[in-house]
Amino acid sequence: MKTKALIVYIALGIAFAAVSLWVILSNGKNAKAIRTKYRLGGAMIAAWAILSAANCQGPGLFGGVECYDPIPPQNDVYVGAKELNASTLKCGDVISVMVLSPTYTEYEVTLTTQEKEPVFLQSASIVPEEEELGDGKVVTCEITIAETDYKGPVDVKVYGIDAQKNKIFVGESTMTLH
Repeated sequence: MKTKALIVYIALGIAFAAVSLWVILSNGKNAKAIRTKYRLGGAMIAAWAILSAANCQGPGLFGGVECYDPIPPQNDVYVGAKELNASTLKCGDVISVMVLSPTYTEYEVTLTTQEKEPVFLQSASIVPEEEELGDGKVVTCEITIAETDYKGPVDVKVYGIDAQKNKIFVGESTMTLH
C-alpha cells in the first residue's frame, strides 16, 4: 500500500510541477493552466488525507495516524447515590461505589469529613471475585451511610490493597450529607 501511495504522490507532484511551469511560462494569464494547477493541488491534498487516515499499519507515509483500540483506564472510580434522583443524602441512604477495570484483589472505601481535622465516619471493604478482575470488568459495592450528627461535605476515598497490605490511593469523590 505504501509503495502505491508513494507512486501516486510522485505522479501528482510531477504533474503539479509541470502545470506550475505552464502557469509561469504564460505569465499567469492562462485560465486553463491556473484551473488545472488548483485541481491538482486539491487532488494532492485529498489523496494525502485519505491515504494517511486509512493507514492503520503504523505511521502513515508522512507520519500519519496509528489505529489502535484504546486501553480502558484501570481502577477508575465512580461514586454516586443509589437513588439516581436523590438530591440530598442523609443517614441511612445508600451510595454505590464502582471500580472499572479493577486490578487489586481488595479495595477499601472510607468516608471522612472535610474539616481541618478530618473525622473518620465509616469504611467498607470490596473483595472482587477472580473473574471480576481485569480490563473492561466492573466491581460494585453499596454502602449504607451510618448514623452520624455530621452534616456537610464527605470525602469518599477508595484505596487498593496490594499484596503487602499497603493502601494505594485509587480515587475519590465528594458527597454532601444533609
